[in-house]
Order: sequence, then C-alpha cells, then structure tokens
Amino acid sequence: MSGMIQGLVPTLAAAAGGWGLARYAIAAAIARNEGRAGPVRSRVDHLRRLITRGRRAATAEA
Repeated sequence: MSGMIQGLVPTLAAAAGGWGLARYAIAAAIARNEGRAGPVRSRVDHLRRLITRGRRAATAEA
C-alpha cells in the first residue's frame, strides 16, 4: 500500500505544483528506493561543505 502511495506522490505533485515539484518528488522517491540521500539532504550537505570551506579559507588568511 505504501508503495502505491509513494507512486502517487509525483503525480499529485505535478498536478498541484508543476513539473519542478514533480521532478523533486521523483528524485526523492528514487533516492529513497536506492537507500541514499535525497535531493534536499544532498543540497544541505553541499551548502555545509561550502560554508566549512569558506571558514577554513578565512582562518588561513587571518
């Protein structure tokens, strides 16, 4: 049953929010099925790495 609900999410997202939201829902479902981080978590991790890199560069200059 939950597989059917997860299958409906991209369809509902496309109807309600357009293709951008549908693409996000599809990417999240694929990531969840493959057991890896979804698009939001990947983006948050990327931003944390950028912040850490910037802090290290600022510390090295000081």
